[in-house]
Amino acid sequence: MSTTNTDTPRTLTLKPIVMFPQIVLGLNIVRPFPDPAFHWFLFVANPMSIQGEGTKLHVTDSKNGVWEFEVVTNFTINSSSEAITTALIIGEIPEGKLKDVTGLIDICEHQIKLNEVPAADKGKEPKFTCRVWMKEAVRCLNAAGYLRCADVDELEKEAIARGCAALEEIDGIDALDIPCNKPSTCISC
Repeated sequence: MSTTNTDTPRTLTLKPIVMFPQIVLGLNIVRPFPDPAFHWFLFVANPMSIQGEGTKLHVTDSKNGVWEFEVVTNFTINSSSEAITTALIIGEIPEGKLKDVTGLIDICEHQIKLNEVPAADKGKEPKFTCRVWMKEAVRCLNAAGYLRCADVDELEKEAIARGCAALEEIDGIDALDIPCNKPSTCISC
């Protein structure tokens, strides 16, 4: 088993760099092995970005246990202080909506109830988390035509597997190129 130390600064970069209009599902290391945990987020690069600058969408839990939706503009996915382990291109902003990410933000902010397990996950998920939010975001973006994901649960499994594989690779090294590619569960991205 790995004994990754998340206190050690690491250089983890995405190859190739995320480009607009790609929509990326990303995972950051929260806790390493033996019981790994990840923070789940969406990212869209700015139209003029050359280094992976863009907008991060995610939910964060406050000290009192309430989850809040957050939009981080001017976020650079390749120089984040958070160690990214997985980046999956899950879709693209549709051609008619290429001006900005406002539509994507509106869907994620207004169509997903926070602090409540979605109907599709009732019985499978004991509580609301950033991972549960991500699965519902994928469902909503799928319905809105931003991506086509045949099976959200399979996408989740693939993201976790890739995150764990990256944790294995980064154990004991200071730099790693993280592949940014399409998951097998999303089509026509």
